[in-house]
Amino acid sequence: MWWIYAIIAFVYVWIFSAAMFRAKRNYLLFYITAFLPFFILAGLLVIGFLLVFFPLIYIILFIYSFFTPAMKMNYIFKKIKLGKQE
Repeated sequence: MWWIYAIIAFVYVWIFSAAMFRAKRNYLLFYITAFLPFFILAGLLVIGFLLVFFPLIYIILFIYSFFTPAMKMNYIFKKIKLGKQE
């Protein structure tokens, strides 16, 4: 497992040094170039989180709503109304 961390660290040091070489005291360019992969990964993680967990929360709440007393009472009242109409 340690070699995976070593490869990631090597790649980031490589990106930082390449960014420093390209920037030549233009630190804004350095920060943009160095942190761009990080921001892209963070953005992808956030988008993935939103795409997975928001629908999941709504599905769980939808399923849970069938087991709440309010839904059961609503179902009972509908049955009573249907019974009175007949």
